[in-house]
Amino acid sequence: LPVKNISAGDNLINYNFQVEPPNIKWTTDIITFSILSENVYLSSILDYSNDFVISWSICRNPNAN
Repeated sequence: LPVKNISAGDNLINYNFQVEPPNIKWTTDIITFSILSENVYLSSILDYSNDFVISWSICRNPNAN
């Protein structure tokens, strides 16, 4: 089901965390932690249906592309 004209802040889940078929609901988070006194940022994308990691990235800058 394609969704168009949605900004990054829209709440599409609306607190409905029920398990769906794969690739319907994904979630993301950014975690900050230190390695050798330097902050790094881990960003991950998870599929709600099976908790699989779809993608992840570690960067020194939280705004990195």
